[in-house]
Amino acid sequence: MKLAAFEAVIQTLESADVRYLVADGFAVNAHAYIGLTMDLDLVIALDDQNIYKAFEALMQLGYRPSVPITAESFTKIEQRERWRKEKNMQVLNFNSSEFPATPVDICLRAV
Repeated sequence: MKLAAFEAVIQTLESADVRYLVADGFAVNAHAYIGLTMDLDLVIALDDQNIYKAFEALMQLGYRPSVPITAESFTKIEQRERWRKEKNMQVLNFNSSEFPATPVDICLRAV
């Protein structure tokens, strides 16, 4: 993970007033436990408005979902549950041409 990408994502999410938290490997590293992580894992509030804001913020940085999923389809809890059960999908992965070494994963469920 590149620090510049992390800073850009966090600043953009903050500017867009997205409700989120950093999870998984990067959160562990932030608490002085060293580990290798290549992506940025986010848990966002899964209300419609927050989902739209998160997608828009990531798109400002060139991030796009790695599969053809729109913000509108992501707002549907039934659809997210279907992806989770039928495809064993736990996160929606975003990639950016501006930050190719730092993908962003958004959890399908707030756990």
